Order: sequence, then C-alpha cells, then structure tokens
Amino acid sequence: ERYQKQIANGLPAAREKLQGVEILQGDAYDVIMQYKDDPTAVLFIDSPYVQRTRTAPNCYYHEMRDADQVRMLLGVRDAKAKCILCGYQEEHDGLYDRYLLSQSDKWNAQLLKEVTKPCANQRGSAGKMAQEWIWKNF
Repeated sequence: ERYQKQIANGLPAAREKLQGVEILQGDAYDVIMQYKDDPTAVLFIDSPYVQRTRTAPNCYYHEMRDADQVRMLLGVRDAKAKCILCGYQEEHDGLYDRYLLSQSDKWNAQLLKEVTKPCANQRGSAGKMAQEWIWKNF
C-alpha cells in the first residue's frame, strides 16, 4: 500500500516531465524509419541486446537475430534524429561498433556501468557481469 501511494504521489511530476513526449513500442525499424529524418526527434532505442552478449540467448519475448540488429543499425546510422542505443559491448569488432563507429564519425560509444546480467539468475549463472554501453550520434 505504501508503494502504491508513492507511485500515485509521483504521477503528477512524471506527467509534467513527459509533456510533449511520445512513447512508442513496436518494431524498432518501423519507428526508426518514421522519425530518422526529423532533427527534432530523439530516439532512445532499447532493443533486445545482441544474443551472443547475453547469458541466456532467449530472454526477450520478441527476439532480434543478428540480421535484425544490422537492419536496425543501418536504419539509424545516417539518421538526422538524435539516437541513443543500449547494449553490452562485444569484445572484438561487435555489430554496433562495426556498423556505427567505424562507418560514421558522428557516432560515439560511452560506458555507463558494470551490471549483473538480467536472466543470469534464471539460468543458474548468477553473478555474470557485463558492461552496459550506449551508442549515440550527438
């Protein structure tokens, strides 16, 4: 009950902060194609992480194979919209680095923090750590 009151008390502030924000859920490629040429748009893309970087390969209800990831990356690579993508850094020439950093000088990557991989506890591999990164074009 206390938790519900905290949420209810915080809703007006959240509503105020989100004025003018449109939150979309759907196929990442379709959303990217809709907004990529709008320089006033900001796309925060938190798609399923590249499968080989995860402890458990099938954590998401809607998965993305490498081909799906590449399609998404090609869609954002030359976007005029401000784009931010999340993921785990791959050790050698990962997809995000290969399709964004090495192909365009406007993209950069930034380490956010070390995290315990979600799904690790579900698969009996508790404690697996990963580096959470963002890639952005601004």
